[in-house]
Amino acid sequence: MHLYWAAGFFDQAQSAFNLNCARRLRAAGHTVFLPQELDLNDPGAEPDSLRVFQADKAELMAADALIAVIDGEAIDSGVATEIGLAASLDKGVFGLLTDLRANRVGEGKLYRNLFTLGLIRYSGGLFHSMDDLLDGLDALDHRFDEVPECDVKDMGLFVHHLEQSYDPPWSVFEEVVEELGDSTGVVVDFGCGTGTLLESMRDAGKPNLYYGVDSDVARLSVLERSTHAGQTAAWGTSPSDYPEDFGPVEYLILSFVVHELEDPTESVRNLITEYRPKYVVVYDICPQDLPNLCSVLENLYPPSPSSGDKRSAIREMPRELTSCGYVISSIDRIELDVVFDEPEDLQKYVIFYDAMNGADMPIGFVSDSGRLWSALRRFEYPWSDRRVFESIKAIRDDRFGQ
Repeated sequence: MHLYWAAGFFDQAQSAFNLNCARRLRAAGHTVFLPQELDLNDPGAEPDSLRVFQADKAELMAADALIAVIDGEAIDSGVATEIGLAASLDKGVFGLLTDLRANRVGEGKLYRNLFTLGLIRYSGGLFHSMDDLLDGLDALDHRFDEVPECDVKDMGLFVHHLEQSYDPPWSVFEEVVEELGDSTGVVVDFGCGTGTLLESMRDAGKPNLYYGVDSDVARLSVLERSTHAGQTAAWGTSPSDYPEDFGPVEYLILSFVVHELEDPTESVRNLITEYRPKYVVVYDICPQDLPNLCSVLENLYPPSPSSGDKRSAIREMPRELTSCGYVISSIDRIELDVVFDEPEDLQKYVIFYDAMNGADMPIGFVSDSGRLWSALRRFEYPWSDRRVFESIKAIRDDRFGQ
C-alpha cells in the first residue's frame, strides 16, 4: 500500500520515531511518504504555508491510506488537519496511539476527541503499537486483493436489477422496443453485450431480424447460448460480419456504447456508411451521470488532463448525424434517481461497465482497486445517486446528396 505518515516531526525524538516506523513499514512492502523527508522541511528551509499545503495535499491524494500518530497531550494540529482532509477524500485513516496514558482509567487517563476517534475507528482502525498496526495493514492488504467476481453471464440480470431501482421506472430496452413500433425491418444493435435488447424484442413478440455487434467475445458467447437466439438473429465482432441475406438495415441502435469508442464520430460515420440505416437511435450517459460516484472516484484517482471525459461524446452526435444526411427527430434528456442496495451492487457496476479503465467515468486507468472497494464499502447503504442519460433519434433524409 502507498501510505501517508502524519505525525509531528519538529524535534529529534519525533523525527527518529517516524523514521523507525517508516523503515518497518517499508520493510513490510509498503511505500511511505514522510513529510519530514521533503526538501522544503529541511532544518535550514523556510517554507511558506501554501507550498506546504500543496505538496502535502498532492501526496495525500496519491496515497491509499493515512497513518495518523495521535500521541501527546493533544493531537498535533497539522495531523488533525490531515485526518480531516484524508476523510474528505475517502482515504482510509489509521490511528497510532502508543501513549501509555490512553490505557489509564482514572484522573491520569488521556482524553481524545470522540468524534476524531470515531472517524479513525470507522475508516481504518485504532492501534496501540507498530506490531498491531502492521498486522492490521497486512489484513487490509489481503482484503484489497479480494476483487469481487462478476461473471459476464450475470450482466443481464444485473442490468434488470439496476433498472428496477430507477425512479421513475425506466428501461432503455423497453423504450427501444417501443420505438420499433410495427417495424419488421432489420435491427443492428451496435454494442449489443449479452443481447438484452434481443431478449426484450423477442419477449415483446417482435419478428425483426437482428444483428448484434460487440468486440467482447465473452459477452457474445452468452448471447449465443440465449434461448432468444435463433435463425432470425446473428452476431459478430465486426460490422462487416453482417449476414448478406438479411437485406437493408432499417434501425441502427447504439445504446450506451458511444462513450466507449476510441473515436466516436468516426465510428458512427463508418457505421452509417456500412449500413445506411433508415433510422438511427442513440442512447448514452452524459457528464452529469452518477455525480456522487464520480466525485468519489475523482478524489481517489484525480483524472489527468489527457484522460478526457468521453461521456460528453453524445453531444457530438446530432451534428455528426446531420452531416451524414439525417434529420434529427428528437433529442431527449432522461433523469432518474437510482438506489444501490448494497456494496456489491456498486462493485458490479464498476466491473461490468469497466469504470476502472476509464469507461463510464471521467478517470483514466486504475491499477489498484483496493482502496476503491474499501471506499465503496464505507458508504451508508442503501446508497442513492442520480442517473442522467441523453438520447438522439434521427431519420435518413433521402434527398441528401441529390
